[in-house]
Amino acid sequence: MERPLYRDTLPLPSVRLGSPGLAGHGDVMSIKAVATPQAREAARRVSAAKADARAASLAPVIAEIRASGITTPYAIAAALTARGIPTARGHRFWMAGPVRNLLDRLDRLAVSGPVDGNPKVRERKTSAVHGVYE
Repeated sequence: MERPLYRDTLPLPSVRLGSPGLAGHGDVMSIKAVATPQAREAARRVSAAKADARAASLAPVIAEIRASGITTPYAIAAALTARGIPTARGHRFWMAGPVRNLLDRLDRLAVSGPVDGNPKVRERKTSAVHGVYE
């Protein structure tokens, strides 16, 4: 488990000893880059926005697969693999875990986020295995 880093406990910037022109020669202390809390939050928001966009682009495909009677994450993974749709990381084969995460994200997006400050909640009936009956 990593311990949290605080500004007053961070090491001083490293110093390269020896000739800068001789790569690999001389003692080198590595610089450990630590992101600020604001940078981490900005990166998290960008990552979440990309994941939301990816989920929204796959929503029609997932709806079509579900309409054909395939509802379990494992079976949806097999259907996405059969269609040749790559995962978010570019892999060819889908697994049940990423499909489960995708279905959870689609469920969260169905309960749309605050656009004008008020969340708009849509009534939904769900099954135990991420199935949606509307």
